Amino acid sequence: MRVLVVEDELPIRWSVAQTLSDRGHVVIDAEDAQTAVRALAEASEPFDAVLLDFRLRIQTTSACSG
Repeated sequence: MRVLVVEDELPIRWSVAQTLSDRGHVVIDAEDAQTAVRALAEASEPFDAVLLDFRLRIQTTSACSG
């Protein structure tokens, strides 16, 4: 499974990505919404799941809705 992990706190992002990777998933991580949108646009194949921190900083969350 291809998973995009979007989390602005590095320890949490790393922990989630590492756990998923250890279970055999292909993980791409993004530190903010802009990076996540870019990862989605540039992906060579679609993601099966996106784990999104719904409390991302205010200035970054608008990128997900547009």
